[in-house]
Amino acid sequence: MRSTVPVDAVEWLASGESDLDGLFAARFAVSETRALAFLEMVEQALALLRNFPELAPVYRHPFRRFILRDMQTGIFYTLEGRRLFIHALLDLRQDPATLRRRLGLS
Repeated sequence: MRSTVPVDAVEWLASGESDLDGLFAARFAVSETRALAFLEMVEQALALLRNFPELAPVYRHPFRRFILRDMQTGIFYTLEGRRLFIHALLDLRQDPATLRRRLGLS
């Protein structure tokens, strides 16, 4: 059953912040507008996850994966009590083994 209890906090781990910075910079190199649209997309996803933390399916325990509407970026996070921890923002167009390694799953 999915939780309908919002989380109290969303916390970015250093790895997630680094990923966000890198993805933003790559888009900014193409277009400032594109980069800002990306940040807005991330914020919209986080707003959903704050209210419905179990919305995204489990990717591999303990991680859940929320796919952004661009269909090429995933937010990988864990839930601990009423806190949501963002571990990674990854380009999903990679080899799945690379994604698992990045998350420390293989």
